Amino acid sequence: VEENALSTFVLVDKIENLDSVSNKLVNNGYTVDKKFLVNNNLLKNIVTISKILFAIMLFLSSFIFYLYLKNLMKAKKNEIGLYKCFGYSNKQISIIILLEILLIFIIAMLLSRLLLQFIIFLANNQIGKILDFAYIDLKVYFVPQILFIVLSTIILIILSITAIRKVYKLEVSMILNENNL
Repeated sequence: VEENALSTFVLVDKIENLDSVSNKLVNNGYTVDKKFLVNNNLLKNIVTISKILFAIMLFLSSFIFYLYLKNLMKAKKNEIGLYKCFGYSNKQISIIILLEILLIFIIAMLLSRLLLQFIIFLANNQIGKILDFAYIDLKVYFVPQILFIVLSTIILIILSITAIRKVYKLEVSMILNENNL
């Protein structure tokens, strides 16, 4: 318990104990400011909503990956045709394209994480000013972030391999004639 001139701050070990701690404080003559007590049902709803948003974000990112790969494969038909003319195997072409896609993905993930940290920093400062607090701790929880990155990477690799295999079926003469080379 940390005491100030005007208030007392109580740190509760588990969210489930909030109500019992609040009742004990009231019984001991303290006034408990109800606006800072957390409702367990509200927390459960927030967790449920965050899981739904996580699934939606994963679906949308997969859909965006799919559209990106579809357009990339159309744009790379000439390049793939030239690789085949020079004697590259389908496996070598796949590795080249997959490494390019993964490099772009890694750069995009790093930039998005930096942007997220910057937005959280700004949000902390702005919310603190609005609510008249020195600092509010908005955190990025790394387990869901890592889970999202791992799942996104797996989906990206599966979609990439699927898109690359469609190009395998094309003959060199068909690719080059189609593009008037």
